[in-house]
Amino acid sequence: MQPKSQFTQLISVSDVIATFAELFGVELDDDTAEDSISFLSGLNGKEVPNPRQAIVHHSSSGRFAVRQGDWKLLLAPGSGGATAPTDPQATSQGLPEMQLYNMKDDASETTNLATKYPEKVEALVALLRKYVTEGRSTAGTAQKNDTDIDIMKTHRNQKKARGNRNRP
Repeated sequence: MQPKSQFTQLISVSDVIATFAELFGVELDDDTAEDSISFLSGLNGKEVPNPRQAIVHHSSSGRFAVRQGDWKLLLAPGSGGATAPTDPQATSQGLPEMQLYNMKDDASETTNLATKYPEKVEALVALLRKYVTEGRSTAGTAQKNDTDIDIMKTHRNQKKARGNRNRP
């Protein structure tokens, strides 16, 4: 990369695997690093041939988010994790189950646009379901998930999964 250059492609920490594999000439099996895309050409100032369509995020408490272009959809009423508002706090405040943000215009995620752009919410939920069904977010053979996945996990489901411990 040239000094002071910018790389604007959407990447994830998982992309480091495919990038290093390409750098060292290692061929990855189809069932290895299924969500990883090499961005090595971008580091060399060239176009990335197969940029990712979206990135899936998963919080420590099991909540999903998906980022595509300028849009981020969080499938949780709160932060999705331990920071305020937690999902139980957000639910008690009557906050909606999903949050949609335009990250270009609102990087601090202050204005939930889910009700204003329901078609974008539907499209991102459908994309996330597709990725979960296929067990991957990249081209290749569909992979089996190691557990059943409910992308619309509710606080009730989280408590059940934790054995009903009294923790937010």
